[in-house]
Amino acid sequence: MENEVRRDQNGLTEAEFLRKYKTAVYPSSYLTVDIVIFEKCGEALKVLLIRRKNHPWIGCRALPGGFVEPGESAEDAAARELEEETSLKDMLFAPCGFYSAPHRDPRSWIVSRGFFAISDGKQKALAGDDAADADWFDVREESRDSDFILTLSRENEKLQIRGELCMHPLTGLLQVKGAVCENLACDHASIISDAYMAMKRCREMR
Repeated sequence: MENEVRRDQNGLTEAEFLRKYKTAVYPSSYLTVDIVIFEKCGEALKVLLIRRKNHPWIGCRALPGGFVEPGESAEDAAARELEEETSLKDMLFAPCGFYSAPHRDPRSWIVSRGFFAISDGKQKALAGDDAADADWFDVREESRDSDFILTLSRENEKLQIRGELCMHPLTGLLQVKGAVCENLACDHASIISDAYMAMKRCREMR
């Protein structure tokens, strides 16, 4: 019985099935990573944003990130893209979300794995690759009741993320729904909000 070849409903062995299998019959998506880097400065909190050098969202603030290359894990892609765009390396990543809305990116159906990390402040961020700038923004939460408000600011720049605070019906965890920010690329307002809430939960559990 141990050596019996198993066949599917069409009478195929696994090897035969794989030879006939065609991925082209299914809609294709592309995998990217987006990375939220926080930095603690005493009681203050900062987040790292780049300015996009190229289309789409040229000139907008965004998170560092990019496409996962063939044969590369999402975690390895996050480390590579972060170093290429900001020069930061050797970061410890934690996942913060999975973003798969079909029209989140105008180029194609592009799915993103979100990660966050906390910098120790010993490395200097330097823009490179697709990033025109890489700057630290002060983070201040100004939420009121169910209104989630996260203000990101530096010098004469100010970005404000707004969404709705609510409990996830299954996990009971506090989450942010519908996060938006006019001057942030793609759905990066949602990714930053999710990373911020995940970081808060981590700190509360310590």
